[in-house]
This record gives sequence, structure tokens and C-alpha cells, in this order.
Amino acid sequence: MTDNKELNSRVVRKLDFILLPFLSVFFLASSLDRSNVGNAESANFTEDAGLDPQDLNTSVAIFFAVFVSLQPLGAALGRKYGMVRFVPACMLVWGFCTAMHIWVRSKWELIALRTIIGVLEGETVAKAM
Repeated sequence: MTDNKELNSRVVRKLDFILLPFLSVFFLASSLDRSNVGNAESANFTEDAGLDPQDLNTSVAIFFAVFVSLQPLGAALGRKYGMVRFVPACMLVWGFCTAMHIWVRSKWELIALRTIIGVLEGETVAKAM
């Protein structure tokens, strides 16, 4: 019985040292992403992209609806499949989608990107908890 406790403790410690730095960076980047949407608007993001300010509000509302609603599903999937491969894959796709904001030129492009980012963050945040 003590061997299992010791092994479990070593595995958890190893995962903490490997996974927690990546999750910390992800949480920092995702919180920056959420707050920088407002900063981008104050720097004329919608005007530069040829959008209405209402388009940004719509995309943010959809982001949060998807983000919050998918957290329970993410927690369930996390228990079933684990997160060792899923979290890094989500982080990679999330980074790509975040960088794609450079090329946004229509309302639907912005909404699609924010929805995908909401899905990825909802799933990943729930799995990390």
C-alpha cells in the first residue's frame, strides 16, 4: 500500500513539474486574450478591420456563452480521456486562432475565431481543474 502512495506521489509531482508551467502560460495568455479584446477596440480594431463595434460585442458574447457552457463537458471528457495530449493540442490550435485575428475582415470571421477560441478555452480550463 505504501508503494502505491509513493508512486502516486512521484507521478503527481512529475506531472506538476511538466504540466503546470504549460497550464500557467496558457491561463496567462487566455486571460490576456480576453482582456485585450477591449484594448484592441480602444485602438480602433473594428474600424481597421472594417467591422462595426457591435460585431465585436456579438463575438465576445458568443465567446463567453460557448466558454461557460462547455466547461462541464470538458470536465467530463477530461476524466474519460485525460489531458496529457489534449491540453497541448488545444494550446497549439488556440495560439494559431489567436494569431488569425490579424486577417479578420468580416463579422463572421471574427465570430468564428472567437467561438473556436471559446471552445478550446472551455474544454481546456475544465480539464485543468
